[in-house]
Amino acid sequence: MNATPSWSGRVSDLLGIVRRFNEYAFHRAKNGRTWRMMRHGGLVTKGPLKRGSAAPAVSAAGLAARFSSIRYEAATPGSIRKFPR
Repeated sequence: MNATPSWSGRVSDLLGIVRRFNEYAFHRAKNGRTWRMMRHGGLVTKGPLKRGSAAPAVSAAGLAARFSSIRYEAATPGSIRKFPR
């Protein structure tokens, strides 16, 4: 049995999350220049949101992630479907 999962390795994708009111869009870039929207939708919350970092995976039990940088901007974009603005 191989102890190394098939998904292991270095992933250098960039993730951009944009919020406008209760609307969210998730964008991804493999090369840092060409951004593509992966998901878009609404999320109604009962209280203030907390921001943080995540490494979502559908079936990667035991996933560990290391982030080389994290940046937050307090700006409301004109369109959340275009990233970066």
